[in-house]
Amino acid sequence: MKSFPVNLFVLLFTLLGLAACSSVNLDKVLPDKQVEYKREVVADKHLEVPPDLTSSRIDNRIPGLEGGGSASYADYTRARQGGVGAGISRTPSRVLPQRPDIRVVRDGQDRWLVVKGSPDQVWDRVVDFWQENGILLDELDPQAGVMQTSWLENRADIANDPITDFIRKAFDGLYGAATRDRFRVRIEEGEEPGTTEIYLTHFGMEQDFATSGATTDEEQIYWKIRPRDPGLEATMLRKLLVYLGYAEQEAKSKLAAAKAFKGIRSRMDKGSGRLGLIMETSFSRGWRVLGLALDRVGFVVEDRNRSTGTYYVRYRDPTAGSKQGGWLSKLAFWRSGKPAEEEKLYLVRLESEGEGSRVTVHDEEGRLLTGETALRILTMVQEQLN
Repeated sequence: MKSFPVNLFVLLFTLLGLAACSSVNLDKVLPDKQVEYKREVVADKHLEVPPDLTSSRIDNRIPGLEGGGSASYADYTRARQGGVGAGISRTPSRVLPQRPDIRVVRDGQDRWLVVKGSPDQVWDRVVDFWQENGILLDELDPQAGVMQTSWLENRADIANDPITDFIRKAFDGLYGAATRDRFRVRIEEGEEPGTTEIYLTHFGMEQDFATSGATTDEEQIYWKIRPRDPGLEATMLRKLLVYLGYAEQEAKSKLAAAKAFKGIRSRMDKGSGRLGLIMETSFSRGWRVLGLALDRVGFVVEDRNRSTGTYYVRYRDPTAGSKQGGWLSKLAFWRSGKPAEEEKLYLVRLESEGEGSRVTVHDEEGRLLTGETALRILTMVQEQLN
């Protein structure tokens, strides 16, 4: 009689141990970031957006299937306005299924979703995902296939103790997290017919202290950039999968099971007067990783044209137009002073070269650039590949 409870406890602990083992392995592969973003009031759930995402300026034709390409942004824009080269045909929009077919693709630390459905169907559901979670969107551009959240406060980063919890309940907003997060989502037609790819990039800021004045006793709080967090990206992709109809554990398993490709080797080519970044990968993979690199660097991607392998981006060279102060001081946007240099439009172009691909930078007229600005842009892209 006395041994029965002991045996029962042994059995229970054995079962719990087996269950823990099955979950611990998954958590090691894909640790779950704690996320509790402060909800904002959204005035209208249905934002007014252009109804035609797939027939916008986004052009995803495969290079070589079409004759010629636009040499400059002006030529490309005129061709678009004239209806030439519409790469994605518009079909009557249908509602995305409650549980669409989705697979996770991984390249190094990067993960993205491939959804069976059209870009306009996927766009609507992703917008609903942010709004139903009380997250405001600062940028919403269906023509470019890009949406970006406001800076979000993660309440999970606030110290958790009885006193703090009591004060937070009584005076909401008195305590604030020392970090902020922002997410940018890019949606484009997939390589496989009838699919759409969802890319999500994290940007972070954190508080820091700086001394000012004659003594070191005076400290000022300021915000500085913190590194991209692949764990947070995976967490938000998991939440999106759950919103799109997948069970929590199934969504986590999908992200953890995605097989990673080997990293891309790259080198800077400064010879023969043709500055370029050589990537040892195909055009197809190079197009994806170049887009992700531009997202992470923070370039404003105004457009893209896969038929010519071109991303149209805006970039403000921090060293242009002034010899005073370092480039870091020019990035301190919170400081007052003379306005920063105006952003310029650049064409970041990808082309096949032998068994690999080459990235080059061109001005708005399509002329190849080989100066310091082009080298700086290519260097930032290369840093994101490593």
